[in-house]
Amino acid sequence: MKQYFTFALLTLAVSSFAQTGSWYVGGAAGFSTSKTEFGSITLNDGNNWQFSPEVGTWLTDNIQLGLGVTLAGSSFTDIDNDETTSTLGGVTLYGRYFFHPGQAFRPFVGLNVPVLVGTRKVDFGQGETKSDLSSFGVNLNAGFGYAIAPRWTVFGSLGVLGFNSTTEKPDGGGEEIKTNDFDFLVNTLGNRFTIGFYYTFLQ
Repeated sequence: MKQYFTFALLTLAVSSFAQTGSWYVGGAAGFSTSKTEFGSITLNDGNNWQFSPEVGTWLTDNIQLGLGVTLAGSSFTDIDNDETTSTLGGVTLYGRYFFHPGQAFRPFVGLNVPVLVGTRKVDFGQGETKSDLSSFGVNLNAGFGYAIAPRWTVFGSLGVLGFNSTTEKPDGGGEEIKTNDFDFLVNTLGNRFTIGFYYTFLQ
């Protein structure tokens, strides 16, 4: 039996929605837990978290360019009670193209490029191993902005398609482990779907 819960929140942001030359700040936060059981036996149990503040600007009424700073971590325990803990940090450069300028509902398509570094530790109880991590990706995503009031906009983003490459290098030498993933419905700035609000400051 597998139980899965995920939560994602796009924090309150200040933005000039579709106003050329304006700047905005915002971010995303997410948390998920999972547990796999076989009868009364727990095969694995763990959680993931991520926090990604961001800043950006409108280059035109259709094009948005931004930079997110990502902090993320995970902790999982397997059937042998070995605990694997990972932490990552880095930046994500993204661009979005919004359709239908001047309308309340504006869908968009976007591209983001995350670059992350971090560490992974496996605790066996009698000892532990450590590795350095590095990750690079190119992801497509889609979403919407919907103006619910003159200065308030609901914003949602969904991961669609992307490539991610992760390299793990053990401390003290040893062979590098490189993983390449090409996925449908990949993460955006950390979660498959984020939703929240932007607040517009008029120039």
